[in-house]
Amino acid sequence: MVLEALFTGKTSAIIVEVLSEGKALSSKEVYKRVALKAHVTYQAVHKQILVLRKLGVISNVENTRKFLLNPVWLRKVSGFWVKTIENYAFAL
Repeated sequence: MVLEALFTGKTSAIIVEVLSEGKALSSKEVYKRVALKAHVTYQAVHKQILVLRKLGVISNVENTRKFLLNPVWLRKVSGFWVKTIENYAFAL
C-alpha cells in the first residue's frame, strides 16, 4: 500500500484509505471499516485518529463527532505528487 510510506503505520494508511471515500465517519464507523481490512482494536484506531488529527491529515466535521480528510492537507499532498511526477517525467 503506497500510503504506508507517508504515515506512521498500516492503521493510519487504512484510516486515510477509508476516509478517502469522501463520507464523514465517526470513530466507531472508521473502526468498523478498518477492522474489515486489518486485525486492530478500537483503541488503536481511535489513537491513530487523534494522531492524524493532530498532524492535520483529518479534521472534524463542524458540530459533529465525525471525521473527513482535511482539504488543506489534500491540496498539499496533491501538490507533492504533481511535483514528484514532474520530476520523474524528466528522468524517464
